[in-house]
Amino acid sequence: MAKKKDKKVKSAADDTAPEPGKTGPGFISQMAIAVALGAASFGTVYMLPNRAPAPVAEYAEAEHAPDPLEGVFPSKDELIYVKLDDIALTLASLDRMLKIGITLEAIDSEDLYIDPSDPVLRDAFTGYLRSLRTEQIEDVTFMVQLRKQLLRRAQLVIGTDAIQGVLITDFLVR
Repeated sequence: MAKKKDKKVKSAADDTAPEPGKTGPGFISQMAIAVALGAASFGTVYMLPNRAPAPVAEYAEAEHAPDPLEGVFPSKDELIYVKLDDIALTLASLDRMLKIGITLEAIDSEDLYIDPSDPVLRDAFTGYLRSLRTEQIEDVTFMVQLRKQLLRRAQLVIGTDAIQGVLITDFLVR
């Protein structure tokens, strides 16, 4: 009688297992990758132009070190703070009330006058504040967004160059 050969059934696990004696990518390919990464690192560090900062001794000889941000932002002497009248209103859900105190940070100039009870400015702020939902106000990260929106509205009403920031001095929700 002839013996029947048993057929081996390959499973999916047998396909992924490496053959005995082989452990994955070859040693030569690993070495080629290491050499390529080393060459790229060497080229990045040694071949790019050297832009070293000026030595500290040069600054010590001068009266003071130059300020890289000089002229970019207004100095504290150039800014004035205008406290607006408090705004009290009900929120969009009509179940909560908001009282907010706002102070505008503006560049000091002779031709700039900001009325603390300016109806146009109050209307711009009130229109936005009335649309707020309770969930937004309860979110801790919302204060940054609130300042940005109020600053945008103040710059539209008063002028982009005049208003530099909005400070929220009081914030009460009942």
